Amino acid sequence: MAIQSILIKELGQRKERNPLFSLRAFARQLNISPAQLSLLINGKKHLTPKLAEHLIEKLNLTPSEAMELLDDSAPLKKKLKTSITELRLLSEEEFSLIADWVHFAILELAVLKKNVATSRWIGAELGVEPTRVMDALVRLQRMGFVSVENGKLKRTAKPLVTQTEVPSAAIRKYHKGNLDLAREKIDSIPVELREFSAMTTSVSLKKLKKVKALINEFKHRLNQELEGDDASEIYTLSIQLFPLTQVQKRVTPSKGTA
Repeated sequence: MAIQSILIKELGQRKERNPLFSLRAFARQLNISPAQLSLLINGKKHLTPKLAEHLIEKLNLTPSEAMELLDDSAPLKKKLKTSITELRLLSEEEFSLIADWVHFAILELAVLKKNVATSRWIGAELGVEPTRVMDALVRLQRMGFVSVENGKLKRTAKPLVTQTEVPSAAIRKYHKGNLDLAREKIDSIPVELREFSAMTTSVSLKKLKKVKALINEFKHRLNQELEGDDASEIYTLSIQLFPLTQVQKRVTPSKGTA
C-alpha cells in the first residue's frame, strides 16, 4: 500500500464528511506544506524515514497499516527507527494456520526464561491437552516462528501483527476463541488476578477510526510495559468496542466483517 493511495483514500474520506475540505486543509492537519502533499499524492515525491514516521503518526496508521506501507520500500524500512519495523505482518494464509489462541500463548511462553519445550509442560501451563499443544508447536516450528534449543523454547520471529479493516474468517475465529476463554476465566480466575470492565458511551462515527487507532496504540504501549526479564505468566488482553444501537441501518454496509 503506497503512501500515494493512502493519502488519496484519506483525502476522499475527509471530503465525504466535509465537501469544502481542501488539499490545503489536509496539508495543515498533516503539518506538511501543500506543495509537499501534492507531490506525494501525484507520486512525484518519495518518502524519507523522517517523513514516513511523521505521516504514520499524523494519519493514525495502525501497526499493520504502517507495515504494509513500509513493505513498499525495503531500504526505507531499514533506515526507520520506529518500533513499527520490529513487527512481523502476517498474511491471511499464515494467520489462518495459527488462529487458535494456543499458538500465540506458546509464542509468549517462549519469551519466559523458565520454559520447557515439551508438550506436557506447555499443556499443563495452558490447561490444554498435550496433543493439541504438539500440533501447534510443530506448526510454529515449521513456519519458523519458534525453535527448540537445549530443551527450551526460543521465539525466532518478530512480534506478529495482522492486517486491520480487512474481512477475515481466520481473525473472526481467533476473536471467538478469546471470547470463549473470557467466558470461562470470568468464573474460574479470582478477581484480583483479572480485570473485566465495560463502558457504555455515545459515539460519533466520524471519530471511530481515530478511536480504533488509539486502542491499537494503547495495546502496543501496554505490551512494551508488561514485557520484561521478570515476566512469569501469559495473559491475554481483549478490548471490546461495539455498537448497542442499530448503526448498521444508518451507514453504508461494508463488503464483509473482520
